[in-house]
Amino acid sequence: MVQAVHKAANPKQRAVNLLRQEAEATHSRKLAQFAEEVAKNMDGPFDVVNNMIQKMIFRLMAEQTDEDEHKNWCDLEMSKTNTSEFNKKAKVAELELKIEADKAKADQLGNEVTVALDMVTTLEEHIAEATEIRKTGKEQNAAAIKDATDAQKAIAQATAVIEKFYKDSGMMKKEAWEFVQQAPAPVTLPEDPSTWDASYTGVADPEAPGDGVVALLKAVAADFSKMEADTEAQEQMDQNNYNEEMKSCKIEKARSAKEAEMKGDEQKRTLDNVKVMEKSLKTVSNQLAAVMQYWKDLSPACIEGDSTYEERKAARAAEESALKEAQVILADAFKESASPAAAPAAFLAPVKRT
Repeated sequence: MVQAVHKAANPKQRAVNLLRQEAEATHSRKLAQFAEEVAKNMDGPFDVVNNMIQKMIFRLMAEQTDEDEHKNWCDLEMSKTNTSEFNKKAKVAELELKIEADKAKADQLGNEVTVALDMVTTLEEHIAEATEIRKTGKEQNAAAIKDATDAQKAIAQATAVIEKFYKDSGMMKKEAWEFVQQAPAPVTLPEDPSTWDASYTGVADPEAPGDGVVALLKAVAADFSKMEADTEAQEQMDQNNYNEEMKSCKIEKARSAKEAEMKGDEQKRTLDNVKVMEKSLKTVSNQLAAVMQYWKDLSPACIEGDSTYEERKAARAAEESALKEAQVILADAFKESASPAAAPAAFLAPVKRT
């Protein structure tokens, strides 16, 4: 027990114990091994032990400097990689949305082109059908007009014959221009003169409204004349309506055809743009994969490990502090064991950093 206290009271041993305790606290094998080396050299010159400690301090400082530089590099690379990954993912999402939107737009344009072309086909069929109907109507109207004209001519001829008959018979009054000198016709008397009368009297007035034959013929002729005029007016109206309809149909057909052409061109441009964006998406996706792989490659050097940068930095600081404290303790111990003149000279000797 006295021996343990004596050992504990030994300044050199206290310095070694301090290093051992710090090695155990920081789980540092290097410091533990160094403590044992210091213990082996306790009986040597102070310069040797002091140089050993100073070299260890410099080593820790160099390690910390290297790790600081490594951490700065890691922080910069990870920051750049993280920013690049964020930007690439955003670009991928943006391209995917644009591609989806343009594909939907191309589909819509395709449907609109189909509708426009269907309209062109429908109008062409309607124009052909309306033209055929107009042709038939024109032929029917022409036939009706011809029938009305022929009927009027026939009725006029019949009326002329009948009027001449009735005028010659005295049933109708002749016009002044109809009184011309004619050679008297031979008169043939009937076999029975008693039945002969001086003049002929018809049953009814041929010009009497309603039942007079001439009046009836003129009424029928007027009806045919009206039918002719009505048919001609109808033909003109039908032709005008046809012309207007054809004009509207041709305008709409041209508009629909142009719409189909323009939307077809727009659809092609949209699909070409989709191809360009799909190539860009593939490129950016490959870049994103490379960035994510680089992030994985950084992990072992910058992220993974048994301890963090802060923990290692704190451990080195503690080790450095312990080494400096042990250095002070040993300096005092060597002063006590050395001569008064020699000790200060040994302690103050310059330490070479190697």
